[in-house]
Amino acid sequence: MIKNIQEIIRSTVQGEGFHAGTICSFIRLFGCPVMCDFCDTGYADADNIRQMKRLAFHLTDDELLYKNLLLHDTVVISGGEPFYHSDLEYLLFCLKQSLKKIHIETSGHADFDFRKLKDCWITLSPKDHLKGEKKIKDKWWKRADEVKLVVRKKEDFEFYGDLMLRDIKRCYLQPEWNTLQESLEVCMYLLDKYQMFDFRLSVQTHKFLNLP
Repeated sequence: MIKNIQEIIRSTVQGEGFHAGTICSFIRLFGCPVMCDFCDTGYADADNIRQMKRLAFHLTDDELLYKNLLLHDTVVISGGEPFYHSDLEYLLFCLKQSLKKIHIETSGHADFDFRKLKDCWITLSPKDHLKGEKKIKDKWWKRADEVKLVVRKKEDFEFYGDLMLRDIKRCYLQPEWNTLQESLEVCMYLLDKYQMFDFRLSVQTHKFLNLP
C-alpha cells in the first residue's frame, strides 16, 4: 500500500526545466516541511494543510497496479517533499517494475540512499533562501540532474553564493508566478550577468496552457 497520496494527474505536460513540453503523469505525495509562501500546491498555510491531509488517500497494491497502467511512460513524483514520504521507496519499486521513467522533484533537505535512485531524474529546487538558513545537503547539489531556482529578487540567487556557480549540469531560473513580471525582469538580469555559466530560463508552461 502507498499511503498519503495527495493527487494523481494522469495526463499533462512537464511545464518546467529540462523536460518542459514532455507529456507525463504526476504523482503528488502529501506533506512538506518547507512551507514556501508561494507554494502552488497549498502547503503555505497551516489550515489548508489540515484540509489537504483529510483529502489525501491511500492505494492498495491492486489499485496501484491499475493506476500504474494508466500512467504515461514518464512519471513525475512531487509533493510536497517526496523524500520525507515513508512509502517513496516502495512507490519507486512499483514504477520501475512497470518500466516507467521516473522524475523526482526535491528541496534537498532529506536523506536518502542514492543507490535506490538509479536511472531516476532528480530536480533540485532550492528553497533555503526563503528561511535564510542553509539546510540543503551538499550531496543533493552533486546528485541533481538539474537545479531549478524559483526567483523573485536577485538576492534569492545570490543567497547560495558559489553553490550556484559550480559545475552544475543544468541550471534553470524560474520567475515566481505570483510576481511574474517583476520576477521575470530579475531572471533576465541574472541570465545576462551570468551568461558564461549557461543558465536557462524556465517558465511554467503548464500554467500558461491552463493545464494541471
